[in-house]
Amino acid sequence: SAIVGESSSSPAYTRILGQWEGKLALFSGDQAVPDEVFDVFIVSLPQEEQDKLREGISIHDETELARYLEDYTS
Repeated sequence: SAIVGESSSSPAYTRILGQWEGKLALFSGDQAVPDEVFDVFIVSLPQEEQDKLREGISIHDETELARYLEDYTS
């Protein structure tokens, strides 16, 4: 199911939500150093979420990113 307003020819938006020095961080593609580090220690999150973040969560658009950040920072 395509998202309205998004064409299949648009460049792939791939960001990775992961962890950097124990904090929630956002990476671009396969960068080793994050673009942004959030003031959220991942040890404060449920174990299941910590595991997901250690593996890296692929983010495909700004809406998805906003949803994760809201979950993790609220």
